[in-house]
Amino acid sequence: MNILIIEDNPGDIMLARKAINNHAKKSLQVMDVDNGKDAIAFISKTNGYENVFTPDLIFLDWTIPIIHGSEVLYFIKSQPEYSLIPVIVFTTSGRESDMVQSYLWHANAYIKKPDDYWKLDEMMGNIIRFWSMISRPGTQHIKAYIAEQQSQTVNLH
Repeated sequence: MNILIIEDNPGDIMLARKAINNHAKKSLQVMDVDNGKDAIAFISKTNGYENVFTPDLIFLDWTIPIIHGSEVLYFIKSQPEYSLIPVIVFTTSGRESDMVQSYLWHANAYIKKPDDYWKLDEMMGNIIRFWSMISRPGTQHIKAYIAEQQSQTVNLH
């Protein structure tokens, strides 16, 4: 499983990585970026991120700099080739309007970061176990499906 953490707080990145590694039953790759611009570049494999993995799961802080987390979420979920990547909004924001917006833009979950490391560890363990068990098509299958649908649409005209 390939996990991307989009987070601007180095302490939160360190704790998330530690919690993820505590619960890794199989090989996990974890990468992180600290702003929305780099997040979009990473996901779309541009601007120096051409050789990175395609994430199987994304943890997205809502209040990241340069490009806000809401715009990153919108980018991911509006692009057919990335739209099925699970995005967990993982943030300190407890504002109901942020939660509503994240679900309207198809976040897979909105989770307020716990204040206690042990709660974070337990929560990350549950998330990793859940998403490790779910069957999802890989990016290559999504791209092939999109191409097939587009060719069928062209043939209908």
